[in-house]
Amino acid sequence: MTTGEEARGVVDRTLEDPTLTQASVYFRHYLHSAVNKSGEGDRYLELLGPWRRMLAQGLTTWSEIADPTTRSDCHAWGASPNYELFRTVLGIDSAAPGFKRVSVRPFLGKLTRASGSIPHPSGEVSVKLSRAGSKIEAEVSLPRGVEGEFVWRGARRPLPPGRSKFTM
Repeated sequence: MTTGEEARGVVDRTLEDPTLTQASVYFRHYLHSAVNKSGEGDRYLELLGPWRRMLAQGLTTWSEIADPTTRSDCHAWGASPNYELFRTVLGIDSAAPGFKRVSVRPFLGKLTRASGSIPHPSGEVSVKLSRAGSKIEAEVSLPRGVEGEFVWRGARRPLPPGRSKFTM
């Protein structure tokens, strides 16, 4: 609905205004998507408190309601960190129908390095990142026939099929 500075302002207010009703565990998928889309993805890891508490309570599946939690109801959307860690932290996302193109726009938050891979219809997409200050070293592997783009703090770099290693 909005972009740029206005979108970041909406995300700021949504996260920081205590008078707003907080999203449930399973609706946080939408909140996390907005954080990513607005460019505020570096805040994502700070938003995982409910999942950290569930782990500390010994739950083996994610609950539908964060507090008080006495059991695991296991709503599928409660597992959104399984998806968002790849899409927001590593930045791997589809950039065209059928995942014909790949976008890699990482938000590491306070992390200095991260790596992982996800399955793709043509093989596997893997990303390895190491950050020092505002500079990032990246190694990205895309399947044969798949191109993409790497975005870091507004700077863009084309990604060809195969392995690319670079610093931005």
